[in-house]
Amino acid sequence: MFPLIAVGLVVTACGGTDSSTASSGERQEAAAPTAEATDADDAAPRNEADAVVESDVAADPEPTATPPAGEGSENLVMAGEPPGPTWQEVPGGPDCLCTDGSDWSFWVREADPTKVVMYFQGGGACFDATTCDPETGTYKVATGSYDNPTGAGGIFDFENPANPFRDWSFVAVPYCTGDVHLGDNTQDYGDGLVIEHKGYVNGRYALDDLVARFPDASDVVVTGSSAGGVPAPLFAGLISDETSATNIVALADGSGAYADVPQVNAAIGALWGAFANVPDWPVNADLGPADW
Repeated sequence: MFPLIAVGLVVTACGGTDSSTASSGERQEAAAPTAEATDADDAAPRNEADAVVESDVAADPEPTATPPAGEGSENLVMAGEPPGPTWQEVPGGPDCLCTDGSDWSFWVREADPTKVVMYFQGGGACFDATTCDPETGTYKVATGSYDNPTGAGGIFDFENPANPFRDWSFVAVPYCTGDVHLGDNTQDYGDGLVIEHKGYVNGRYALDDLVARFPDASDVVVTGSSAGGVPAPLFAGLISDETSATNIVALADGSGAYADVPQVNAAIGALWGAFANVPDWPVNADLGPADW
């Protein structure tokens, strides 16, 4: 409110759109319910001049007050000058949910329409009755106004002249599904614990909005931290398939890598409902759930 992992899934989006195909700053998750498992350190990708921005996204940034006349006047909007781009909260579709069945939404900043960052928020994961218990704090369970990136640092600091993305448009995808943005399943873990693993459904809805909102995008960076870094290669592939963008970068920050244990791959992916949405890419032709 990206070491690269080649992950690939596709799902029917919240709005009902089907698609088939195959990292930065961290949002202030500490203010969200059960957000103790979120990560805070992010790294922004390089721009054309190979400048690197360290993206320490602050949790719960204090709102920036407008200074009185004469103090910091270089940051004031002059009379008659239009205000800069601001963040807008966009409601998700009817199938977009958090783990507890509550509504999910995402955030958009419209600036340069030809350059877009798609950012996936991190916040843990779960895969059984213990880890998915919302009281454990294993993962981020809801979204809200605390996901608003306004005032955050790193790649979200648009006043920083060293930020290579200060003039870019953004689509920020909050996280609340415990499935590293890959799930499309309602899973009953027993004893009344039913979890909506709808991370990919939510991300797909945001991607559809990006495609429609920025039809002239030529440069797209798909990134995220921790759990948010995992889906970056997947969504970069989808954007490559569905837009005319010619320069697409995936950067997965702080995501580590999964141990290549086929039984684990198959078991967790099945709980999240990930395998039904694997893109129909040539690289996936001879692979099964245990391979992914």
